[in-house]
Amino acid sequence: MNSIFYEKSIAVILENQHEHGGYIACPNFKQYQYYWFRDGSFIAYAMDIAGQLNSSQRFHQWAVQTILRNKAKIMAAAEKVKGGEMASITDFFHCRFNANGSDAEGDWAYHQLDGIGSWLWSFSQHFRLSGRTHLTAPEDEAISLACLYLQALWNTPCYDCWEENGDAIHTYTLAAIYGGFHEINKIKPLENGIASSQQIQEFIFQNQFQDGVFRKSSKDHGVDANLLGLVFPFKLIEPNSTLFEKTLRAIEVDLLTSQYGLHRYSDDSYYGGGEWVLLSAWLGCVYMIQHKAAQAIEILAWVESQITPEGYLPEQSGAGFSNTRCFHFWMKKWGTIASPLLWSHAMYIILYQSIKQYHDTMGLRLENKPSYY
Repeated sequence: MNSIFYEKSIAVILENQHEHGGYIACPNFKQYQYYWFRDGSFIAYAMDIAGQLNSSQRFHQWAVQTILRNKAKIMAAAEKVKGGEMASITDFFHCRFNANGSDAEGDWAYHQLDGIGSWLWSFSQHFRLSGRTHLTAPEDEAISLACLYLQALWNTPCYDCWEENGDAIHTYTLAAIYGGFHEINKIKPLENGIASSQQIQEFIFQNQFQDGVFRKSSKDHGVDANLLGLVFPFKLIEPNSTLFEKTLRAIEVDLLTSQYGLHRYSDDSYYGGGEWVLLSAWLGCVYMIQHKAAQAIEILAWVESQITPEGYLPEQSGAGFSNTRCFHFWMKKWGTIASPLLWSHAMYIILYQSIKQYHDTMGLRLENKPSYY
């Protein structure tokens, strides 16, 4: 384990947090120079467990203000859907924002729901870890709006966490909403909150679970690495449950390389469908929850091997392509792979902390250990 790079990862995130509180997805990649609830929620959690509570608090203040800024839109969209009307693309809460919380221009998979669910989960973790006991009035209102929106729209098609396939209902998205409801209900009991969580869980098992494997979406029966989210962090199923066994095995067989690089899904073409650093770290987190520390430590070593000379973690490793032609297509269109990707750094911090806690519990020391062991 590399404690120097752990500190570097914290510094990269802090350096790229805007004064308004949001975390830019990637400062050096034009298409990612925006602010997402999804990325930011995982980054804020990483900052929380790294002891950077002020950084996380600033992000959540940004998120609260962004939601309140869209109050009229959120309420109108929820009412329209509840009334059986077809909402148009511009009716939905946006997914991509400028630093000040305004909508970023352009059509970018506008309608996404997992980010809001992730934020409810992340805010709950911050509230607990910071030892707070009361919500501020703006926080209370923003949470109510987020829950109103998700309770109305959770079973409607939207774009997935990869900003794709907007005509489907995605298992990961449902899990994120479930996790958000489940955790926020401990802080602010929701009207029908528990019932909503149970309804989502039942929907997944009735519609998104086939032959013992959770499927990617209502229109894709394959697996997606984001299904790791059903266990961590959203706790829809138990980590060692037989319900998750076959799904994890399918992810390992279909998407995991021999060196622990993890693909998103089998026919991915974005930048050649390479190995995603954040997903490998995510798998390591699941292994730690399953008490597979040896495998998680090997994954941490692989993640550390992806560090660039600048001390950055990229979005993808730049290897293990499933479609080399598509890699060259995207390189020509958008340039080199995004780096640093703050979400990659966040997942590294989360995995590092999980392994450190394990070592501390076992009475071992991390100092002066080599990066790979």
